[in-house]
Amino acid sequence: MQFISKHTDDRFFLIDNVNISVRSAIAREIVSNILVHRDFGSAFPAKLIIQKDKK
Repeated sequence: MQFISKHTDDRFFLIDNVNISVRSAIAREIVSNILVHRDFGSAFPAKLIIQKDKK
C-alpha cells in the first residue's frame, strides 16, 4: 500500500462537498485484485508496474 501511495498522485476529488483521497481506495482495490486474481498454480509472482508516462 505504501508503494502505491508513494508512486501515484493524490488527485483532488469531491464527494458531497468533501475532499476524498481516492488514492487510498484505489490502492486497496489494486492490492485486493492482485491477491484474488493471482494464479496460485504458477510460480511467477504477481507484479504491479507503475509508469510515469502512462495514465
